[in-house]
Amino acid sequence: MAIDTRVAPHPTTKAELLLPDTDGTMHSLAEFSAAGAMVLVYVRGAYCPFCLRQLADYGERYREFKQEGIDVVAVSPESPRRSRRMRKQLKLPFAVLSDSKLDVARNFGLIGHEKPGEPTPATLILDNRQNVILSTLNDWTKCLVARDALAYVRSCRQGSNPTSIPTPSVDLPKPGFLFVKGLMNMALGLVIR
Repeated sequence: MAIDTRVAPHPTTKAELLLPDTDGTMHSLAEFSAAGAMVLVYVRGAYCPFCLRQLADYGERYREFKQEGIDVVAVSPESPRRSRRMRKQLKLPFAVLSDSKLDVARNFGLIGHEKPGEPTPATLILDNRQNVILSTLNDWTKCLVARDALAYVRSCRQGSNPTSIPTPSVDLPKPGFLFVKGLMNMALGLVIR
């Protein structure tokens, strides 16, 4: 897994990206980072048990993020309908956006790290100007867990330069029952296309 702590400008030079949420309402990423930092969790989809576990982790700690003024948003390359099913299954309190055209994946450099032309799951921490403060590429076994993302943003807010803050560790999410749910979602995805 690669962790990049360099602050880099958001590569979008065209109009702000608009993505549909699970209800079909269009949102820009700027809506979520307007008040300050935001955590963007880019997942494979409902068929990935480790992605499900990571999202559940962020869902369980969402109240802590909101108390700090930090928004969390999940982005998936799946359709809004499939994303809605995933959001309902996990009872996620934050928005899940559909990146079916892979615009977000392209703009944040998430294409082709594992398979050519396909997005790689990642966790990004963005500031209110859409600058990437921290970027991790997640894999099948490790990801940036919620407690570490929250601690990193808190450290950044205390006036520290992001490059001087220790890079958060990555953890092995424990999928438990979500592994079975991920397999069921994968099977359903093969049947319902």
